[in-house]
Amino acid sequence: MSSLPLAEAKNIAQVPHILKITASNGGSGQAKLSSALVSIPNHNTKLKDLDLAGAMEARLQSAAQFGMNDLMPNHEQRESILHQSMIIIVKSLIEHHSEFKHLANNPLLQYKPRRPLPLHFRNQHISVHSVVGKHTTALYTSLINETYTKQLGLDAKMFENSLIPSVNSSAINQAIRKAQIALRRAPQPLTPEQKLITSLQLGPGLLDIMKTFVKASLDNHVGRPDILGSWSSTFSILNKAHLASGDPKDYHSLLTTLETMMKVSFLDCWRTNCGFPSIEAFAASNPTPSDLLAIARKIAINHAKRIVPQDRNNPDDAQYASEYDTEECAASDTVFYNGRLGLTTLLRIFILKYAIDDADIGRAEDIFGVISIALTGGGKDAWAEELFHYIHGIKCLWPEPFADIMRDSLIINIFREGSNAQAADVSKEYLSAYANTL
Repeated sequence: MSSLPLAEAKNIAQVPHILKITASNGGSGQAKLSSALVSIPNHNTKLKDLDLAGAMEARLQSAAQFGMNDLMPNHEQRESILHQSMIIIVKSLIEHHSEFKHLANNPLLQYKPRRPLPLHFRNQHISVHSVVGKHTTALYTSLINETYTKQLGLDAKMFENSLIPSVNSSAINQAIRKAQIALRRAPQPLTPEQKLITSLQLGPGLLDIMKTFVKASLDNHVGRPDILGSWSSTFSILNKAHLASGDPKDYHSLLTTLETMMKVSFLDCWRTNCGFPSIEAFAASNPTPSDLLAIARKIAINHAKRIVPQDRNNPDDAQYASEYDTEECAASDTVFYNGRLGLTTLLRIFILKYAIDDADIGRAEDIFGVISIALTGGGKDAWAEELFHYIHGIKCLWPEPFADIMRDSLIINIFREGSNAQAADVSKEYLSAYANTL
């Protein structure tokens, strides 16, 4: 690598930044691990101000107090989940019926910003180092230390009392946690190089989470081609029956198809809920943006099953409930019931996807707890735990302002303005391929 990118990476390393690690096949049964440093928005925070000891003490005090109930969205997040659902439903109408195109940019029909990256900020993404060897925790510790000390020429002591966000796939985070646990059990004091490993604060790779959530959702809803309303039967109608297998190579095609299925379903919901014989007649009545939102709210609550999860301890719970939520309704019309479940799943997938695209980690974070619980139910415990660890860190572990630094580390935007942001764990190869499409 030329000295110029390394000089930039060295500058990035001395302020809050993301350490990103990716794994690939190194040949001959070995693994290739690669590191990159990614800049994040300026928080006016120096690494020496991030109190690692205080954060670890908070972890010890809060570990026993944090549980599954803490994953449930709070009042503000519940409102946001419903509103994001309503906007998705409204946009499905506007995008497919020209009579509503004039409302596309209406302020009332946009997502409410929660915590977007600064509009004009662009992350720097610089590859630094690679190692090849047996896939062990030792290989990870070697990569991390060599990245900072050998490649960037930094003294490991500068990171002794620092916190470094590291956003990776579940498998990579698990390997790093294993190394950290071993070091915490090792004889003290640790060397500066060992402390560098323990300073890493791990964030969930949202691309890895997305892929796993989509696959778990497919497994749950795919059904058989001869079952009316199953995803498999819809794939067959669309001449995409191969998507039912869930081959990882088909991920992007599957996601596009699921998006089409969701929007077509909502268009059908508009026809049955607009109060007019046709969408054209509805458009001729000149509905206001508020009218559209009111109908979208009705669709979200009645045609998706509890997009805002039930929480009897929350005083606002009744407003998110539908008359169709009863067991009697579910038993009387299984096709409608399964359709509601499917739409709920699709909304959750695309709430997360669109939030990532728009570089708004706040909108994504609103749905994290719900997705974590869903992943647990789908047998994807390792990925559910990544979100669990993150929510625990935000609520109980990380001192301010480091919690905000972690938030701003999960999504990166290195391209032009618009919905072009990416999950921070996206591969260098995908970023290069995506750049060619712009």
